[in-house]
Amino acid sequence: ESSLIENCSTDHVNRIGINLKGKNNTIRGTTIRNVGNETWRFNRLGYGGSWGGMGIFIKGPDGHNTVTGNIIDSVGYCGIRFEGPATVVENNSVSVYTTVANDAGGIYTWVGTANYGGGGAGSVIRNNILFNGRQLSAQEGTDKSHTWSLGSGIYMDDGTSDVLITGNTCSGNQHGIYLHNTQLCIASANVSYDNSDQFWVLNEGSDYLNIVYGSQIVNNVIFSINSQNGVS
Repeated sequence: ESSLIENCSTDHVNRIGINLKGKNNTIRGTTIRNVGNETWRFNRLGYGGSWGGMGIFIKGPDGHNTVTGNIIDSVGYCGIRFEGPATVVENNSVSVYTTVANDAGGIYTWVGTANYGGGGAGSVIRNNILFNGRQLSAQEGTDKSHTWSLGSGIYMDDGTSDVLITGNTCSGNQHGIYLHNTQLCIASANVSYDNSDQFWVLNEGSDYLNIVYGSQIVNNVIFSINSQNGVS
């Protein structure tokens, strides 16, 4: 609680670069490279289940954490994963993610039916650069036949609600910005280009926490640079 991790570096880590739980914490100015890139260490979604292959994992039911000004490069699963309300993720550079596991993002959060920490309510994702998340990775994070990964620049997953996504740039991903079963999120003034799909909103939910409603997508710049890529 109320901890500061600043100006640190990690390289060639098997599981997670920085793993921090609690509230009012800050991770600032760190450089994290080569996390969880060895396929044989992974089951479906990373070493130790879905808790491996991440540059930064910060969580806490009371939230109010900050992740700012970090450089993350070459990770097996997610660049930055956060859980909890009022989290600020800003001014980070995240590149080359989902090298091993599938279905992840440069910046990622997930809530599910438990509604952990209010679904990230009041969180802000702003002014981040997220690129090259579309990797030729092992299918579902195993050593089975390889396929292009479902790596998104920004991925708000099941039950995420009331998050502001603004001023980010996403390029070279499967989805630039992906809202999956989310509610009341705002995506504004982002640039999304050269992704397979620039913006993706998908409703697969079957309960009130996992259906899409009330989000706003306004004043974004989205474009494809070739005929194979979609716009939205």
